[in-house]
Amino acid sequence: MTIKPIPTRYDGILYRSRAEARWAVFFASQGVPFRYEEEGYQTRRGWYLPDFRLTQADVFFEVKPDHPTPDEMDKASALAFGTGRPMFVAAGPPDLGTVVWRVFPDRLRQEWRWACESGDDRVAYLLCGEQDLPPVGFRLREDVTDLPDQYRPPTAALEAAGRYQFQ
Repeated sequence: MTIKPIPTRYDGILYRSRAEARWAVFFASQGVPFRYEEEGYQTRRGWYLPDFRLTQADVFFEVKPDHPTPDEMDKASALAFGTGRPMFVAAGPPDLGTVVWRVFPDRLRQEWRWACESGDDRVAYLLCGEQDLPPVGFRLREDVTDLPDQYRPPTAALEAAGRYQFQ
């Protein structure tokens, strides 16, 4: 039996699932400009319509209900390859325990984690856990140049997205 997602309206947009709508709440609360299902692409693996394009960072962000399958990750890799844009895939709605992967054009992927929320700017970062990679791989906001000395997760925004009551 397949469980069907619940289409959910937020800020005038109908999202295909509640998890996607919660990511929209999170991005909006962080001041991250985005477009939802802005444009589809023909890739080496077929047609692909990414969930979000974070416009300021110019990256794609895909939301899956659970851990993505190898086929889903391969399709995400094909999008990254075809467009030359970074691609991130999240397993579930925004939460401290949510796993987010960066998917590369060559089918490699890395697990990333929440890193910090910076003072009044409330800027969330994703960091890669591998030691030999630069600590800042992806910033949701581009107006901050360095990570603060103390890292802490963006708990306020993640909790707000989790508690948001849709109409």
